[in-house]
Amino acid sequence: MKIRIENPLVKPGETVVLQSFSLEKDFLISFLEDVTIKNTGSAGELKYKIRTVLSQSGSNLATIQTDPVNVDKTNNHPRGNWMGSILFTELPVYLVGSGEVAYSISNGLTDHLLSEKTALPASGFVVGNPGHYGATYKIRIPLENKSGSPRTVRVRIGGRGGLYAGSVKTKEGVFITPILEPMKEVANVIYHKVIGENDIIEMEVMHAGGSALAMAVDIITLE
Repeated sequence: MKIRIENPLVKPGETVVLQSFSLEKDFLISFLEDVTIKNTGSAGELKYKIRTVLSQSGSNLATIQTDPVNVDKTNNHPRGNWMGSILFTELPVYLVGSGEVAYSISNGLTDHLLSEKTALPASGFVVGNPGHYGATYKIRIPLENKSGSPRTVRVRIGGRGGLYAGSVKTKEGVFITPILEPMKEVANVIYHKVIGENDIIEMEVMHAGGSALAMAVDIITLE
């Protein structure tokens, strides 16, 4: 959902509110801000800070200039600014008919893209986002069919570390998965008929906040 920024132009040395909302008692909220910042002048360095502040008094949020709250090392959550919120990956070529394969997405090791080191700026107030919560993960699956006849490939997803849920976008639309029990329950995403020798499957995933990761992308040829 696109939201009109309250103050789209920021002058040098000025603090403005980009967006604000109210949080009612006993409610919990999380959010991801995806903004584009550019210099309207002809010279000078583009230097800025983005902060999230909270007030119980109803005062002007732009006047809050205190130091950031220290990170809770025991119960930490992703916190920081990164270059973008769209991630891309291309899985190895799947040979149609070769059997079932699965890959771990957002496993915190091989594809930890929103880390402390890649944050803007890198500082002690950053907590990495190894699960890529809130980010759009675009996945490409190249297919190679040497059988000489049309074959159907199924793609499904499931949790590997704990209960998993998320949203999936394919050419058919956007779908929300139920809560999946790891290693027992999966969500069928795509049944793709491969006509020629080479093809590709594309999908997008966004992990629901609180989901246990990694997420498995499972690929198999159906007889």
